[in-house]
Amino acid sequence: MSTIFKRRIYSVGDLTKIIKNLLEEEFPLVWVRGEVSNISRPSSGHIYFSLKDKDSLLSVVWFKSNHFLSSGLLPEKLYNGQEIICAGHISVYPVKGIYQLIAEHVEDVGVGNLYLEFEALKKKLASKGYFDELRKRPIPKNPKRVGVITAPTGAAIRDFLKIAREKGMPSHIRIYPSTVQGEEAESKIVKMLEEANKEGWAEVLAIIRGGGSFEDLFIFNSETIATAIYKSKIPVITGIGHEIDFTIADMVADFRCATPTQVAAFLWEDIKLYVQHLDELTLRLSKGIQKIISLRVETLTELITRLSRSSPLRRIELISQIIEDGFYNMSKGIKNILINYMNKLSLESNKLNKIFDKQLLIKEKELEIIKSKLMHIIKNKLLKSAHELELMHRNLEAYNPLMPMQRGYSIVRRDSTGEIVRLAKTLSPGERINIIFYDDSVNAIVEK
Repeated sequence: MSTIFKRRIYSVGDLTKIIKNLLEEEFPLVWVRGEVSNISRPSSGHIYFSLKDKDSLLSVVWFKSNHFLSSGLLPEKLYNGQEIICAGHISVYPVKGIYQLIAEHVEDVGVGNLYLEFEALKKKLASKGYFDELRKRPIPKNPKRVGVITAPTGAAIRDFLKIAREKGMPSHIRIYPSTVQGEEAESKIVKMLEEANKEGWAEVLAIIRGGGSFEDLFIFNSETIATAIYKSKIPVITGIGHEIDFTIADMVADFRCATPTQVAAFLWEDIKLYVQHLDELTLRLSKGIQKIISLRVETLTELITRLSRSSPLRRIELISQIIEDGFYNMSKGIKNILINYMNKLSLESNKLNKIFDKQLLIKEKELEIIKSKLMHIIKNKLLKSAHELELMHRNLEAYNPLMPMQRGYSIVRRDSTGEIVRLAKTLSPGERINIIFYDDSVNAIVEK
């Protein structure tokens, strides 16, 4: 190789330093005019943003220490879409190898063209009623069929599907593929909205896109997209960009979420919460049944007490014991339990007269336990106990908790919560209810 063209090899860092020095020497002070976009305000107090025009984009750093140098514009007054003039020097950020303007003076020129277009369109559509809250429809919760208009390979749809899977609710998701940036995006998004409405498959349509600069997201400030959303027969929910991004499409949509992941989180509730709610309802139902049974037992016990006042003492004690035994075993229908416990009761009764006071107290407690166990014997077993119980059996039959329902009464519950409906006016048209009769139950829909 000729020594004339001897090559010199630089490290990346060395070359970056050389370029940095050349730029700083060549542009010790420059004045640049452009439109503000992509403002970032980290906790350090520095402000990072871009200056742009129709051809190019320039990164700008306005360090906190330079804020006091600017007599033209306060740092907190800087916003996206604003047209400004910056004075400073050109430097290089070595970590990324990009050149940037270190701003030392910032002054306001006026609102940028894109921002003016945004405000003009917003006023125009507002006058047409595009943003009226009264026309916006509720987004169905836990929908079974969801149409998603987005780029099929972007991070937005991956994040959306990830959250949807984590929620665990059964659903079908159909992607209507469209570019979400560039010249073709506007017509593609409108076409997908029209196609989804023509199919009529989805319960809700979601328009999602990941974060980007103000100009990247400006496609969603299109009047044609806004009109397509406005005319959609299917409710539309949006998740475009980040929390701070707000577009015309968001304003026209029936509901706006800050990000694609928030759309999925809003549409579906966690199935684990439903399982927990079902467990709670089951527990409440169990407690309710136990309470009803306790009330019935108290009523029957009171009846037994009343009957005991009109009979000889020994007879009443025997009848009371048989009735208590019978109601305890009513649901089990096991005749042997009655015989076994009656024998035990007889044995324990004989022992009570022979033991000391302390043992007597213990046996009384045991008898109470035995009595509580013998409360639910099948009612028809009492017919075989004695002819003397026949009249009592008929009286008790009148207090059977199922008798009112046998006479034609029924219980109405809300299908969604299981709550008993006491007043007809609390029901809404279309609401599902469950009607419990003496022998069965049916589901119904309110039509009034």
